[in-house]
Amino acid sequence: MGQSDCEHIGAGLLAQPTNTVSSLAFVICGLWLVGTSVRHQRRESILLIVYGFTMATVGLGSFAFHGPMPRGTQLVHDASVAALLLLVAVVALGASEGWDDRRVLTIFGLGAGIATALLGIFPQASNAVLAAVFVAATASEARRLTGRQSNPGWGGRIRLYWIVVALVAMAVIVNTIGRTGGLLCEPTSLLQWHAVWHVFTAAALGIYGYHVVGNVKPTDNRIPSQRSS
Repeated sequence: MGQSDCEHIGAGLLAQPTNTVSSLAFVICGLWLVGTSVRHQRRESILLIVYGFTMATVGLGSFAFHGPMPRGTQLVHDASVAALLLLVAVVALGASEGWDDRRVLTIFGLGAGIATALLGIFPQASNAVLAAVFVAATASEARRLTGRQSNPGWGGRIRLYWIVVALVAMAVIVNTIGRTGGLLCEPTSLLQWHAVWHVFTAAALGIYGYHVVGNVKPTDNRIPSQRSS
């Protein structure tokens, strides 16, 4: 595990020290979102709490994947990532279709269970499963965003998406050039580009969770009907 992420693999709790410690960025952002939701009633949302805990699980799975590397860690790592992307997809779709929180969480739970089962039975299909969930999340959020552009209050938040997109784009670029065999891969360096990927991605997901998941309403994507003359 972790052999494609450049950093030299040693032994012990921190087999890949930089990649392991940087995984905690997801835990920190996730728990911060949970705390924010609980402390401020105006932002309190069960969806944000679930999102925060799911994000923290991604961090713990990544920590185990790059650190102690116990048996079964690959499944936890991949399933938690799939679950977080699936939650984004279902929350966005729920906003488009007017679903309440219970329905959103029920569909999310079923979907996460199916994805975990598929990853457990067909571990070699990990990339295909994660790619499919990523496409679903992107498509669902794009649909919701397009609908909200008709809402006068949404225009100013378009800048937020550029920030998130920029962070994700930078994360993808640095992760690509810093992977094993990549142009900037230095296995024994303290600077690991996969670790930068962790931090940038955690920041993007944290911003998205705070500004979108914490404020989403069941009718966010509904275009107001024209008043009859």
